[in-house]
Amino acid sequence: MPAPDKLRPRPQLPAQVVRLPRGLLIAVTGLLAVAALGGVFGIYAGVRTYLLAAGGPGFSLPSEQEWDRVDALHLWAERLQYGAFPFCAILFIMWFHRMRRNAGAFAPEQFRRGPGWAIGAWFIPLAQVWLPFRIAIDIWSASAPSQADGKPVKATFWPVFAWWGLFLLSNLVNTFARQRSLDAETLQQLQDAALQMIVADVLDIGAAAAAVYFVVRLTSRQRSKMAEGSHRAA
Repeated sequence: MPAPDKLRPRPQLPAQVVRLPRGLLIAVTGLLAVAALGGVFGIYAGVRTYLLAAGGPGFSLPSEQEWDRVDALHLWAERLQYGAFPFCAILFIMWFHRMRRNAGAFAPEQFRRGPGWAIGAWFIPLAQVWLPFRIAIDIWSASAPSQADGKPVKATFWPVFAWWGLFLLSNLVNTFARQRSLDAETLQQLQDAALQMIVADVLDIGAAAAAVYFVVRLTSRQRSKMAEGSHRAA
């Protein structure tokens, strides 16, 4: 007579697989570096624009050739920044989703929403200003390595705050500065717009640097968490 089901030993569940794709990490950081390089070109182009507009009062107007050279610099900067942006965004969201899946394996009780929200949160109007940051905080907390007594190391969240704060601020300033640049008609307005674009490019570089630091640090935290041996690497 077969043993009752309740007496049969339950099969052991396989350890949850944690993946830390090195290639994706390299691709994301590389594209962020390209975007930062575009910001450097943008600063140089902005300084040239400012000096050209400032040096043209009265009858000493800048020549068409001088403006063409400055426009070419701006074009190169935009090619680097806007050319890298869609690929960087896609790969970053792929990495972010992978980190969320890993964190769900580390501490499933930390999350109220499924891992799919790590993708969808970026495309929901208004919620995209807050929800990805909230998910990042939960991922960062769940990825904290454990101390010798098994308790998680106290998390410091400043890399998450720095990344998200600079990301939002750079987008806001860029939108305002580009509109001022398009609306500029006089040399003085061009000077003001150039200064604002320089500030926007400095923020772009800062946001890219903060994003690289966040990506590298979070990946490192998950690698340390994985080394504790409670999850199977792939």
